[in-house]
Amino acid sequence: MMQDNPINGKFPRHWQRVTLGELCNNSGGQIQTGPFGSQLHAADYVSIGVPCIMPINIGEKRVLKDDIKKITEDDAIRLHRHRLQKGDLIYSRRGDVERHALIEDAEDGWLCGTGCLKVRLGNCNVLSKYASYYLSHPSVKNWISRHAIGSTMPNLNTSIMASVPFLIPPIDEQIELIEILGPLDEKIELNRQMNQTLEQMARALFKSWFVDFDPVVAKAAGKKPFGMSEEIAALFPDKFVDSEFGRIPKGWRVSKLKGKCQISSGKRQKDKSLYKDDSHQFPLYGGGGLMGYVPRPLLDKPIIITGRVGTLGLVFMEREPCWPSDNTLVLQANCQSMFEFIYFYLNSIDLALMNRGSTQPLLTQGDLKQLDLVIPQNEVLWHYHKISESFFSLIDSNNEEIEVLNTIRDTLLPKLLSGEIRVKTAEKLISEAV
Repeated sequence: MMQDNPINGKFPRHWQRVTLGELCNNSGGQIQTGPFGSQLHAADYVSIGVPCIMPINIGEKRVLKDDIKKITEDDAIRLHRHRLQKGDLIYSRRGDVERHALIEDAEDGWLCGTGCLKVRLGNCNVLSKYASYYLSHPSVKNWISRHAIGSTMPNLNTSIMASVPFLIPPIDEQIELIEILGPLDEKIELNRQMNQTLEQMARALFKSWFVDFDPVVAKAAGKKPFGMSEEIAALFPDKFVDSEFGRIPKGWRVSKLKGKCQISSGKRQKDKSLYKDDSHQFPLYGGGGLMGYVPRPLLDKPIIITGRVGTLGLVFMEREPCWPSDNTLVLQANCQSMFEFIYFYLNSIDLALMNRGSTQPLLTQGDLKQLDLVIPQNEVLWHYHKISESFFSLIDSNNEEIEVLNTIRDTLLPKLLSGEIRVKTAEKLISEAV
């Protein structure tokens, strides 16, 4: 027998329907906002300390740990009521209010930061991973977005979250759902981690060859360069010469960035349609990264993107058709072998230090064009391109698999939560698709 749910439609009659607030209140849990700005200031952040999760760190059911803010242990004690526990769910209170992160062992004891909201289930008959899947249901996310207040930007509060309709299957069915969807998420996360490792390898090689000049240093000392074939080692000189840029390998040259790529500004997206999923859509980039997806691309060649106004210092590579917005600068390499070189070169410097803005950060095309690069001989550049390209090709393959796994998971999730299909059917569908 089935009964009706205001969000998901039909669901099995033996499941319990409550609100998220009722669930938390009846089990000693809580729905609580993070500290106010008056309690935690920008000056309180330190380089080493207790990580503080901000809205920018909230991914799809996971915490994004790059560039995470930290506070002192003393401040963490002062704000102890905002400390996170394993199993907590954390939302952004503004902007993208549909997304949440599930706190795992690694984030236990971290802080729920300013601009965030935490949900603690308490001692109840709901597994946190099941709750995370339920709150990822497209209809549930849409319900939260529709009820978020604000004319220009959605705003989430504790009352809205407490009102979210929530379904509770028996524990054994929660476990079955987690066992079906969990391995898909684990494989997606494994691919993401592998992609990070591959890019780090390409970045480390760039630094070794073109920043620290390790092969040249080794040859100048009469040693064999570490970790490279004799063929590639022979391409590097064995001495340095003076230049206006400082000491550089003999035969290499200093060049302006404008001589190696075309630099332009992105364009405003006139079509107001903005999608949150990538099905048959193209990425829209701002200075802070991916903003959403649009129906058509502006450019269909590999490009490098960085912030022009507002957010400065982040650099992105996009190898597929996309739309860079008008608050970005776009770089297109003059030759294929320069693409990865320019990407990692820009990542090796702090572009935020080139800010020309008075009321808001600004990076001009002119300043970017005047940046100096130490350019190696073409053969060295080509070998680096071939090596780094192989890494990024693997990244592309992993991303394609992530898309397939995401599609399978997102197709199964609503069907499992509505009782439309059972575990055995879901297992069969996964085995046929993967």
